[in-house]
Amino acid sequence: MTRLLLSLLIIFIVSCGLTACAGDHGTADISTPNLYQARHNAALGMKALHNGHSDIAVEKLQLASEQAPQDPLVLAAWGYFYEKSGDLDRANSYYAYATVVAGRSGTIRNMYGAFLCRNGYPAESISHFLKAAETPHYNQADYAMANARYCAEQIKRGLGGNDEYAYYTRLVWQQPPISSTANGR
Repeated sequence: MTRLLLSLLIIFIVSCGLTACAGDHGTADISTPNLYQARHNAALGMKALHNGHSDIAVEKLQLASEQAPQDPLVLAAWGYFYEKSGDLDRANSYYAYATVVAGRSGTIRNMYGAFLCRNGYPAESISHFLKAAETPHYNQADYAMANARYCAEQIKRGLGGNDEYAYYTRLVWQQPPISSTANGR
């Protein structure tokens, strides 16, 4: 599962660099001359981390931060790095800051929600997934809702009581169909 998440993050960062992510992916200035290079370096850093080379990952992420210090995808890559390094407080800080910088980015909200759910905060993650799903032009809204349902199940499995599970299940399942909300269809 971790390999899949890392692969998706790498693909996403690289594809965003190629398309400049003008839609959903935050408020980074797409005219920043080094945005493509920053996202490319962030993706290289994630690949190095995946291959067990944390020293190279740090080097690439530092370079990405110099090239685009306020890019939400670079900040989220740092969050993932610190999560995998075991520094959950620092990871949380990077992911949370990425959501602030990104504004209404469904992508960044979904990433932060996944971090929270993976690390034992399923109730907190659900609000981020729901916000992601409600984001206009976010083409992964179905995944955000699936993540919200998964985290509601985590609450049921022992991270919360049945009352809490019932509350979040109602909250998640009462959402209108994705096709009529986030994507404007």
